Parts: sequence; structure tokens; C-alpha cells
Amino acid sequence: PGSAGGEAGRQAAARQAGSGEAGGRPTQRPTHRPTCCVAGTAAAAAAAAAAANPADCTGSQPGGRPTHPTTTDAEPPGPAPRSRDPLGSAASAALRPAPRAAAPSDPHSSPRRRPIDRPARRVPKLCAASRRLTSNKTRSPTAPAAQQQPPQPAKMGGCGSSMSAEEKAELARSKELEAAARREQAADAQKLKLLLLGAGESGKSTLFKQMKILFSQSHGFTQSEIQASVKIVYNNILKNMKILLSNCETHSPAHDSDLADHILSLDEGTPIDTNLGDMLKAIWEDAGVQDTWNHRSNFQVQDALEYFMENIDRIKQPSYLPDNQDILRSRVRTTGIVEAEFNLNGVRVAMFDVGGQRNERKKWIHCFDNVTAVIFVAAISEYDQVLYEDQHTNRQEEALSLFKEMCNSTWFSNKSMILFLNKRDVFRKKLAMIPFRVDKGPNPRNTSYNGPVVIPGTNSAIEGTPEFEQVYQATTNYLIELYKFYGKGTNAKREIYVKVTCATDSDHVKVIMESCKDIILKNNLAENGFM
Repeated sequence: PGSAGGEAGRQAAARQAGSGEAGGRPTQRPTHRPTCCVAGTAAAAAAAAAAANPADCTGSQPGGRPTHPTTTDAEPPGPAPRSRDPLGSAASAALRPAPRAAAPSDPHSSPRRRPIDRPARRVPKLCAASRRLTSNKTRSPTAPAAQQQPPQPAKMGGCGSSMSAEEKAELARSKELEAAARREQAADAQKLKLLLLGAGESGKSTLFKQMKILFSQSHGFTQSEIQASVKIVYNNILKNMKILLSNCETHSPAHDSDLADHILSLDEGTPIDTNLGDMLKAIWEDAGVQDTWNHRSNFQVQDALEYFMENIDRIKQPSYLPDNQDILRSRVRTTGIVEAEFNLNGVRVAMFDVGGQRNERKKWIHCFDNVTAVIFVAAISEYDQVLYEDQHTNRQEEALSLFKEMCNSTWFSNKSMILFLNKRDVFRKKLAMIPFRVDKGPNPRNTSYNGPVVIPGTNSAIEGTPEFEQVYQATTNYLIELYKFYGKGTNAKREIYVKVTCATDSDHVKVIMESCKDIILKNNLAENGFM
């Protein structure tokens, strides 16, 4: 019965197909019919099979429950039908197309290529500017105005920007300040920077003031500076005279003790008038005071006191105003860093003066950067004196140790080093009275010196004689070589320029500074690879 039902289904399908052709319109059947057509034909065939054999509708399961067909073909897209198959398994099998026979294997044929699983293409991330450009291009020109972004205003300074008058003025001021800063930087790069170093009371400030007299625009001091120097001169005279008189008690007491006591009772800021000037002149000429002055290396007193007392008749006048020499000889202790600019024959020079005492040297490092050359000042007249802050250290030994430290510093390893052996005028006067070499005693000095010495009572002790000049040249050359030895250290090829100077001699300082300018410029060119 199952086979008969299947045959009846096929005949019904054939009759239905023939009825279509009998209509007179030939139809060309497609090779692959659509799914909808197959479903309609299957429904008609199923109805015919059910009429021929009603029992076939129950399927093969007991109890009359229909059996759902099992198919291997792909189901049409869309949701699967919920109704049960009314045709049964026989009708479904009749309508199912026969499976395609496997093609014979050809050893010469190429195998079918399998699709290659390619990784998904990575879309590069766009920067903010590219995203804005893309969004502007893809934005519809007919989009509503509320959906389109308003145009962003151009930044200030850009092309086509609209700025107010105040903004334009501010921009112009900013550009002017930047241009001025660039000009100042270029001018600063062409300026020579000279750093004055040395121990205390070596004459750095005197040289600094001499530069102001010779190479500043005013070629001297202003009226206010001259007026302020009057009190400084008065203070220097009274302060150092009181130090001298107080030491007379332990060395050679003054013959006029009442006058000495009266001067000791005066305040250091007392103006020097005619009466006080006469008293100071009288006590200066006292034999006991002069003897103590000749041993001044045992206490701290300025050598300039002798110069001021020689000019006391001019200083005591009511209309007194200091001249350049008075200002050069006066002393004010330098604290911190003092800077001034000079024009040295067409070359801009910036000079820095620093305090030389030990407690001031920690500030030196603040002006070490970008220095063109270092001028180290050492007083050769202090071979028999001790430090102001340390009564047990010889001043010459302190200067040598400090010079060695500066020469070996990494800050100045490739900088021009110029040594000024200063106070040669005081050195000549002292050399005739105080021995340069001392082998015995608590304070020996210059024990390695083997040149001629001053012999008291002979021509070698008289300044200006050939014998004295021979001693002066020998001792000066010894000090030059001694400083060079300390300065070179481990770098024997380093060149140190030495000048024996007198900072209070304007003509001499002018010649010295002009020669130093040539040395500095030559070394600066060599350092930058132009020589």
C-alpha cells in the first residue's frame, strides 16, 4: 500500500503538470524550482495520496500519530512552519530530489579550493582633525541647522582671524618684548664676562673702581658717590688710627698719651674738621706711634692710613671732597656680588666683584656660569701678615691655596686665568724693612727662596738703589713662579698670565687691562675653534 500511494502521488503530479501544458501555453520549467512552488505541488500531491489511501496518513508509528518527515535539504529562510506534515513520509520522499551522484575522482583534476579565513580588516583610528574633516565631508548639506555644528572661531594670530583692537595691541607688545629679549640675548653672548676673585683685602674692589674711572661712560664717579665717600674717608682714618693707638700699648707707647686717649675716645663717625685734623697729624708724628706702625704686620690695619695722613691738611678742610685717589684708597668691605659693565676700547665687558673673606666665598658659585675669564688678585705685600678672620694663617699661604683651588675647579678648567700680583708699591716699601724669608721662629715663610735678600744698613735696604732693585726683581720672580706652580697643578700645559700691578695707578691699570683684553679675545677665539 505504501508503494501504491507513492505511485498515485506521482501520477497526480503528472496530470497536474499536463493540465498546465494543455492550456496551449508551453512553459519552460526551471532547473531549480523555487521553494514556494515545491511546497504548493507537494500539498496537492499529498491531498491526492490521502484520498487514495487514508491509512497512510497515520505514518509508521503506532497509535495513529503522524510521523514528521526528516529532511537533509536546507530549510528556506524565515521561521519554520508550525503545522505537522500532512503528506506523510511517502509523499515527502517522492517529492524530494534524488541525491547527486558523486563524480568520479580524476587524479589530474585539481581539488576544490576551500575558502581562506582572512582576518577582519582593521580600520585605522583617525586623529581628531581627520575625524572633523570626515564628518564635515559626510554631513548632509540639507541637514537642519540645529543638527549642524556652528563654525569654530579661528585662533588669535591665525590667517583671517578677527581680533579686537585691544587684542592686536597686546599681540604687538608681546612680539616687541620677544624681539627685545632676542636682541638682549645676542648682545649678552658677545659680551666678555670677567670675574674678580681673591682673598680679602687683596685689592679687588680697588681694581673694580679703577675700571669705573677708566672705562665707564661717566669716566669717574657721580656727584652722589663723591658726597657719600666723604664719610667713608673720615671713618677709615679714625677707625685705623684707633686700631694703631690701641696696639701702641703693647708695642711702643705714644709719648703724648693724653692726646692718644682723647682720640681713642672719639666715635668713628666723627667728622674731621681743622681742629681734629691737627690732633691726628700730631699723634701720627709721635715716635712711639711710628715705631708701632712699622710692626703693623702683627695686627690688622689698612695700609691706606699712611696715604690719608700724608694728605690730612687737605682732608681737614671744610670744603673737602674726595678725589679719585681718595676713593680708590678708601675701603668698604664687599659683601655679596657687585656687577658693572664697561666699554674696553669697543668691547663690552661685564665685571663681577665678590667678597674675599671666607664667609663670602660660598656666594662665588652664583656667578661662575658663562664666565669668559677669571682675574685672580693676590697682594704680594701681605707675605708677613695673617688673615683678618684667622690670626694663625699667613695671608700669602691663604692666597696660594685659594688660587690653586680656583685653577683646578671644573668651572674654570678651560677658561683664561689671569693673575694680578697687586700692591707692588706697598711691597717695595715693606721689603726694605721686613725680611722676605724667615727660617726660624713660630712663623717661618718663603723658606724655599734662595735669591738675594735685604741686609739692614746697606744699599740693599734703600729703595731705588741697584742692590734693592735686584732683591725686588728676585723676590717678584720667585712669587710668579710659585703661583704658577700652584695654579698648574696636574695640568702642566695650562697657561697662566701674570701681571704685577698697582691697582691705585690709573695709567698702569689702563695698559694692563688693554693687554688682558687682547689675551681674553685670543683665547676666546681659540676656544670656539677660530684659531
